[in-house]
Amino acid sequence: KFMEILYTLVYVLFFVIDDLIVFLIAIFTMNIKAISNKITKYANLIGGIIMIILAILMIFFPTIITGSIG
Repeated sequence: KFMEILYTLVYVLFFVIDDLIVFLIAIFTMNIKAISNKITKYANLIGGIIMIILAILMIFFPTIITGSIG
């Protein structure tokens, strides 16, 4: 059982590292100064609303997220 958990943690670690590398490349290549404060505020607001909606769905309606019925 311990080895299964260890293998899963190693898999998740490498999965997150891959996503982090892609994210950092996107951030460093994007010209941050081209984005105005107004657009940034709206983007953060929309992102926050989406995160809250997903959290509510995952807590109260997990079958919608997983796609399983029953």
